Amino acid sequence: MANTFLKRIIILTIFYLFLSSNIFAHPHITVQAYSYNFFNDKGLQGIYMQWEFDPMFSSQLLYNYDINEDMEFTAEETKELKEKYFNILVDGGYYTKIKINDKKISNPLPVSFKATVDKEDEVLIMSFFVPLNVPYSKNSSIYYSVSDDTSYTAFFIPQQNLRNKGTNFKITQKHINKFGEISYSFTKG
Repeated sequence: MANTFLKRIIILTIFYLFLSSNIFAHPHITVQAYSYNFFNDKGLQGIYMQWEFDPMFSSQLLYNYDINEDMEFTAEETKELKEKYFNILVDGGYYTKIKINDKKISNPLPVSFKATVDKEDEVLIMSFFVPLNVPYSKNSSIYYSVSDDTSYTAFFIPQQNLRNKGTNFKITQKHINKFGEISYSFTKG
């Protein structure tokens, strides 16, 4: 009898530990990540990224940083959001991995940070430019991904095609993985 009771306790403990470990494995933040590739006459100038946060996390950021509660970010509110939230992400690599011609590079510091609110959906959109300055060479290839190794933030890429700005180059061999990866080659065209 005592043996059966002990087995039940052990099984329940293992079951409880299994369930509690899974509680922490799901994402707490969801981000729709969009990107635009900017080309100049020399090659890939950089990538403009736009992150749209889910309504729940957006409400937290709006509560903390939209001080006047008008669903718009003033210059001062944007500065505060950048300094107290976005710069922490930047220090950690802003969830981004970049490879140029299959070689991983250190993440450049993003510039031109903006914060806007989609008032209809009440979601925060953060956008920034990642300067790369990749000169064109035959078969230039780019890979970048946005993902969180801790699984607290889930990134999704809803776009089906790559968005490009500029002239003289065309994208070839593109691949978009909706769970956070984009790769392509670019050639003169």
